[in-house]
Amino acid sequence: MNKTISQSQKIPYPEERVSTRLYAKTSPMYCSNLLQSVAEATHQLLTNRDFAVGVNQALATLGRVTGVDRAYIFEIHPHPETRELAFSHRFEWTKEFVTPQIHNPNLHNQALAACRISRWYEDLQAGKAVRGLIRELPNDEREVLTNKQISSILVVPISCNGKLWGLIGFDDRRYDRQWSKDEEACLITMAASFGKAIAHQQTTETLRQSELRLQQITANVPGMIFQFLQRSDGSQAVPYASSGCRELFELEPEAIQANCGKELIYPDDREAYEQSIAVSAVTQQPCKWEGRIQTPSGKIKWIQCASRPEKQLNGDILWDGLVMDITDRKRAEEALRSSEEKFASAFRSSPDSITISTLKEGRYIDVNESFLHLSGFQRHEIIGHTTLELNIWVNPEDRIKVIQQVQEEGAVRNQECEFRNKSGRVIIGLFCAEIINLEGEPCLLTIGNDITERKQAEMRQRLVQERDRLLAEMALRIRKSLDLDEIFNTTVAEVRSFLKADRVFIASDTTGKGRVMAESVEPNYPPIMNWVLDDRSSLEEMRTLFEANQVRVVEDTTQAMVHPAIASYYRDYHVKAAVAVPIRVKGDRLLGALIVNQCSGARRWEPIEIDLLEQLGTQVAIAIQQSCLFQQVQELNTNLECQVRERTAQLEQKIQEVQELYELKDVFLHAVSHDLRTPLTGWLLVLQNLLTANGNEQKTIPVSRSILERMIQSSDRQLRLINSLLEVHTSEVRGFVLQREPVQLNSLIQEIVEDFEPLCVKNQAILIDQIPSELPTVKADPLQLRRVFENLLTNAFNHNPPGLRMILKATVEEQTIRCTIEDNGVGMNPEQCDRAFELYARGSQARRSTGIGLGLYLCQQIVQAHGGKIGVTSSPKAGATFWFTLPFAMSP
Repeated sequence: MNKTISQSQKIPYPEERVSTRLYAKTSPMYCSNLLQSVAEATHQLLTNRDFAVGVNQALATLGRVTGVDRAYIFEIHPHPETRELAFSHRFEWTKEFVTPQIHNPNLHNQALAACRISRWYEDLQAGKAVRGLIRELPNDEREVLTNKQISSILVVPISCNGKLWGLIGFDDRRYDRQWSKDEEACLITMAASFGKAIAHQQTTETLRQSELRLQQITANVPGMIFQFLQRSDGSQAVPYASSGCRELFELEPEAIQANCGKELIYPDDREAYEQSIAVSAVTQQPCKWEGRIQTPSGKIKWIQCASRPEKQLNGDILWDGLVMDITDRKRAEEALRSSEEKFASAFRSSPDSITISTLKEGRYIDVNESFLHLSGFQRHEIIGHTTLELNIWVNPEDRIKVIQQVQEEGAVRNQECEFRNKSGRVIIGLFCAEIINLEGEPCLLTIGNDITERKQAEMRQRLVQERDRLLAEMALRIRKSLDLDEIFNTTVAEVRSFLKADRVFIASDTTGKGRVMAESVEPNYPPIMNWVLDDRSSLEEMRTLFEANQVRVVEDTTQAMVHPAIASYYRDYHVKAAVAVPIRVKGDRLLGALIVNQCSGARRWEPIEIDLLEQLGTQVAIAIQQSCLFQQVQELNTNLECQVRERTAQLEQKIQEVQELYELKDVFLHAVSHDLRTPLTGWLLVLQNLLTANGNEQKTIPVSRSILERMIQSSDRQLRLINSLLEVHTSEVRGFVLQREPVQLNSLIQEIVEDFEPLCVKNQAILIDQIPSELPTVKADPLQLRRVFENLLTNAFNHNPPGLRMILKATVEEQTIRCTIEDNGVGMNPEQCDRAFELYARGSQARRSTGIGLGLYLCQQIVQAHGGKIGVTSSPKAGATFWFTLPFAMSP
């Protein structure tokens, strides 16, 4: 709406003297020109079709005639965000040397309070003009306008529909102009014309928007809005048809207006259409008609026409109405009608029972013949009554669960429920349900199938299978176990579980009294294990009955005629029903009875249950017989087993003695064959050489000292070998006997190092003691522990060349003391490491072995006797580390 006139519309104002100009503004000619210009501006404002152009032309006319530098219009309105009063620059005319302000953003949505001219708003709202010289205005107003280079100003209010709309203002920037009363009056009149033009523009815009909205509504209506006119002479016309006719009739609105569209009506439906128009014209009631049309493309559509008549002053009748396409609805209705017919047919003829009831109350609305036949009710006894009133549900909670499930999931499928017919017989039904709506009310459609016989057959089949399983397990248990207590207890427990009985027990009268052997009882009832039947007459009665292989069946103890002792038993132990079968093998004596009690109430015992008990009675009798036979066999075998054990012990002792002799012989022969023969062979060679060298006739043969020393050393090795063999034999037969005492390892090692000093000198070896003095004492045999160190050190000397370096260490690791002997000798391969501690294991030639492998074997036996472990880590040419551990458990 913000507009400014172009430069071509601006008329230059000639420079004049101030006094001449002031005089001209008050002359009669000026006043006449002003009035004419106001009239011209009003004419421009009201006659121009473009409102903005008319306003700008009017401002230009007023600006030229008044001789001002700028004329403008501001709108006063609520701020779009803060809703406080603000003004916005809408229109403007300026002289050519004045810069337009129409696009100045500071003059749009400017808060009125921020401009410090609130006094002006009060005067304008009162219908007063604001005029004067800027230099005479109050300071805050003068400061604002002086910055805009304005010398004098005239502001006139613009009212629209009785309310202040805005203002029209005139600025003079070069002269101190005094505005006359005539000028003010003329411009106020012009402001009123502006207000009327603005009101007219607003009304026009509102009407245009309303028409646009009506067109949009009409275009979006699913159908055609129309006016149908029937004149008093009987002629008809369509004054108006909306654009919806294009989609509905496949015709333009003009074509509908030209021929009323009657030719599109299906021939069979025209009479009804004409009749509905005639009736509405006579009764002046709304006309409603449904029928078919055939569009130019050949489509058949169903339409619904609804209109209201209004009689005109000239006698004509005008209908305003709406035509809608109802083809889809008609098809849906037809499909629904067909579906309803099919449903009704299926509902009536279905072999399954079908009902329709209200969801909330369960009140029956309709049922089919199958339901009536199954329930035993007549139709009038069912319809209008609820399921609770008729006591249909065996468990009313089931209906609550079904309703809850169908509301949550939308349907219930194949759910088994128990129902009760009119006679009280319980029926098991396979039940399906879902929610349907009948006349706006949620209802429950249910379909049920009587599966009572099937469930009974399944139950009988399960009972047969369970019975066969129980009998098979019983037979298997009897074959595998001869423990009568286990067999009895398992039997009564499984029978009670199978029969869902309250008490099952096995009784025997082998001692002349009825005694309970095993029992399984429901915790709510008293046990019978302590009960004894010592009444001879009642026992004799039971024996006579069971000897005849008969079964005693009592379905209701209150109606049974029994011995007083039995009646007392029924009363004391809450027995309401009972069945008892004899425990005996056909043709054999009676061993007892298997008895079942029902304490919760009377019970009808099924034939399959009695058959199970009879077969179990036979199985229990077999178990008792087998137990007796097994006991006899055990007694017969007792003596034989004692004899066998005695002979076996004697034989084992002899075998052990022979084995020990063989082992001793093997050790001895092995030692002789490997090591004793070697020094003897050496002696033989030395002696033969001596004889050969000195001749056969010489009686005395001189022997050198070195030869004697070597023979002594050889004899010493043989003596040590024999001692080692004896120790091995002792350890194998009797084990090491340790004389434990507290031992300080560092002291023991010091003694060993001192003892080995001559041997180290002889072999040019170095022995380093790195055993810490703060090691805890261990409880061990110091002699045997010393032999371990001596054997390991001797082994190192014997299997390495001179110049050996050995280090003794000891550390505390994982609850043990770990001792190591490291050397830098020739080392060992993995195979030698694995076999180092085996009996008679020999080293390779590289290790210069001369013994029979007893030293390391004895070390292992001693360490293990102390509860420790021993081992070696080595590789060829990298030395060897022998280690062993002593556990802290040996510590004091």
